[in-house]
Amino acid sequence: MIRIAFKTTGCKVNQADGEAVRRALADLPVAFVGADQPADVLVVNACAVTRGAERDGRVYLHRGTRQGASVVLAGCLASRIARDGGDDLLPDGVHVIPGTGDRAALVAALRADVLRRSATGTATADSASLAAPEPEPNPAPATRARPLVKVQDGCDCRCTYCIVPLLRGPSRSVPVDDVVSAVLAAAATGCAEIVLAGVDLAAWGRDRDGAALPDLLARLRSLGTGTRFRLSSVEPHGLTDGLLDALAAGPDVAPHLHVPLQSGSDRILRAMGRPYAARDLGERLQAFARDLPDLAVGLDVIVGFPGETDADFDDTRAFVASLPVAYLHVFPFSPRPGTAAADLPDAPAHEVTAARARVLRDLSDARRADHAMALVGRTVEVVDIGARPGAVVESLAGDYTRVFRHDPAGPRAGRFPLCIALAQDAHAWSGPSSQPSESP
Repeated sequence: MIRIAFKTTGCKVNQADGEAVRRALADLPVAFVGADQPADVLVVNACAVTRGAERDGRVYLHRGTRQGASVVLAGCLASRIARDGGDDLLPDGVHVIPGTGDRAALVAALRADVLRRSATGTATADSASLAAPEPEPNPAPATRARPLVKVQDGCDCRCTYCIVPLLRGPSRSVPVDDVVSAVLAAAATGCAEIVLAGVDLAAWGRDRDGAALPDLLARLRSLGTGTRFRLSSVEPHGLTDGLLDALAAGPDVAPHLHVPLQSGSDRILRAMGRPYAARDLGERLQAFARDLPDLAVGLDVIVGFPGETDADFDDTRAFVASLPVAYLHVFPFSPRPGTAAADLPDAPAHEVTAARARVLRDLSDARRADHAMALVGRTVEVVDIGARPGAVVESLAGDYTRVFRHDPAGPRAGRFPLCIALAQDAHAWSGPSSQPSESP
């Protein structure tokens, strides 16, 4: 049996790609092991959206080579290295297989290597044996508590800081029939929630006869699978009346939006190439919150963009504080090779950027706690996603709140209601926790 380990970093699209590759190998004599376990082959499916993400990917590459595995680098980092160079920074023997929109080359290379190892009875071999034969089609996602279904890839936006369009290409919608097949396959595993993933999810259908994301949601609802659908991330241009109606149409689409704001300063938004004003986006978010009282909104925010002044940051902080936001994901600006912002002058000092990030993360922590506290006494729909020590079951509410309960019977199937009894920081409990200070 050939032992294969996968380590995937980055966005949900990258995770969906990684699951697809695993599924494509499931008919072979392989055993999938954890990334920290001994393996014959380690596949590092790595992100390249920031320098920190690249660093994380390289850490796993070095770890795999030290453990004696045949190491393969895939994903956006592999594509960036193939485009820009940088192989000299990789450990010796790492085999780089670029390609993000289509992982067929990676699937074919891994299949060929597994079959060769099985035929020869060899253990870990030289990674040069991973020469890619003819490609194969990409399969449906692998089984997990909340399977990911990729419905869109690539991006037509040209934000000045973003390397993703350079690595994943233009926006491409997965045909609706293929999405339906993947959803039905995922639902057949008994999952209670399916996450719809895309680089620019709101662009789905733009290249397919004028269809739009709300049309896809209506089609998936009509399947009657009983699963809840969650949108992974929606760009501001996707906050349409049609999407608002789709979220309001019933509980089959989770009342949760994650929106890349990036800045609350109009001057910085223009420098980023973001095609909206902060006020306009704020008005759309307020409209969604007004019509969807159970909605939780999360925002991505970049701090330390070149030229960001104290006044610009104050605009961002004040703007975010004025919005009905449940949490923030805060990212220090990371220059990416080949992007327009990579060489811009006047980047704030590292300590200034760190201090700004800390302010927004503190705001996020407070909002998460307030959001959880507001659920106390209410009944929410949850799906179970895992078990913790001490007979604690972890669930996910539709609004993305983590809900915990003591349940010796373990996780349940399907979607079901729980009454929230208390909140601790960002978490909610149905029933008493073990101790008032407990944090799962």
